[in-house]
Amino acid sequence: MRIQIGKYIIKNCDERNLVIVEQRPAGKNPKTGEVGTGTKEVTVGYYPNLEWVLHKIKDLIISESDADTVNVLLAELEQIDETIRLVAEEVK
Repeated sequence: MRIQIGKYIIKNCDERNLVIVEQRPAGKNPKTGEVGTGTKEVTVGYYPNLEWVLHKIKDLIISESDADTVNVLLAELEQIDETIRLVAEEVK
């Protein structure tokens, strides 16, 4: 899995955890003084599920359009959670 929301990327770090990575501009080369092209990825944190990740990203995000994306994903998770609960009750 790999989801990009603004400058943040959510991806699997192993079977049980997700990681938030922030993309930042590449820094200067200390020897030559040249500014690098591209981006570097800095780990923000490790989380056990997508809902925790989205809540953390919601705290980090500045852009309104990105916040809307997070809200949509959270709403979808709530809907999936409710569906699972209803199916579990029917199975009982």
